[in-house]
Amino acid sequence: MSSVPSSNTVTPNFPFGTVEKSERGLPEDWDGEAIPIRSLSSPKEPFNDDELLAIKLPGTLTSDDEHGSAACMLGGRALRRILATPGFPQSPPQPSRSVFELREVAGAGLGLFATVDIALGELILCERPLLFSPSWSAFVTFPPEYPLEKIARVTRHEWEKYLAKVLSHIPETRRAKYLALTNSHLHDGSGPLFGIKRTNCWSSGLEETIHPREGVSEQAPYVMVGDLSSRVNHSCCPNSRVLIHEPSFSLGLRALRTIRAGEEITVSYCDILAPCETRQRALARYGFRCTCAACSDPGKSDHIRAYWSKKGAFDWSDATFNSAGALRVISLLDGAGLQSIPQYRSFHAMAGTVFAKEGKMQKANKYLGRWTVLRQVQPGMGWAE
Repeated sequence: MSSVPSSNTVTPNFPFGTVEKSERGLPEDWDGEAIPIRSLSSPKEPFNDDELLAIKLPGTLTSDDEHGSAACMLGGRALRRILATPGFPQSPPQPSRSVFELREVAGAGLGLFATVDIALGELILCERPLLFSPSWSAFVTFPPEYPLEKIARVTRHEWEKYLAKVLSHIPETRRAKYLALTNSHLHDGSGPLFGIKRTNCWSSGLEETIHPREGVSEQAPYVMVGDLSSRVNHSCCPNSRVLIHEPSFSLGLRALRTIRAGEEITVSYCDILAPCETRQRALARYGFRCTCAACSDPGKSDHIRAYWSKKGAFDWSDATFNSAGALRVISLLDGAGLQSIPQYRSFHAMAGTVFAKEGKMQKANKYLGRWTVLRQVQPGMGWAE
């Protein structure tokens, strides 16, 4: 699996919170036209690279029946890249055991909780997305100097229509799961389908430029909306990470550290090295204020996070290449809940390497083994060129 940023990538130009009713819906002076979207019943049908398409993937009967299908809105180039992925469409990797349950969380809806101790790197879940689409691209040609507020209104309106058509490609049971997801955009002019997408999407790592008509060019980073993966709540000290498994076209979740039975399984929706107030502003669109350990003591956590935000992944000056220094840094990052940053992984590599040079092979194998697991959970690239 390749890992992806655990953040909502919808453009910040869209409003959130409460928007006056007079500022919702299509502007009275709007008479433009959105880019058409064409439905395909099968990925074997012919299509052009510059078309905007609606299709169900993987689109193979056996795989769809067993693991579900994704409603997809994408350009022709992106579809070709997905279909050309080596091994596509494999079955999604499955956890070796059941390790979580859904519970109500006060003020946060449903959440995932560990039912057993979950090991570092263990696969918690893996599922096909309910929706795969560009993050937000307008797909509309606007008149020169058209106000940004009106552009947002038109875009929200057109996206609701797009999503209704795209979601019609998957079975009613799958659509019901999509509609059951949290929507934190109930009062900002977003329709229900677009609001759910804005609340729950994960970056897929795939991006393309779409040219659907002459003179129109849209940069389209793609996102996925899952079922269970969208139920994982936020923490600025996350203990798991969302991943993409390209051959099976699926979303997965792996543990960043040991997660104890009864502990909530969390991911991060924002840059965890940013200052507390910056993180809170980024999280406001989800309708909550984070109260994790880092946000409860920003005077301490901001200092630590600012320091590590300036350090390179392989800047080992804090340990001067010795095992005691490496273990001290690992302990510090553990205490700060920063197992998700690349420095956490690299200091395991340093500790293992130094222990090996010292002939302490039991300790070397321990830290090099953890480093190997962390490499699978730390960020990588999905759908690399």
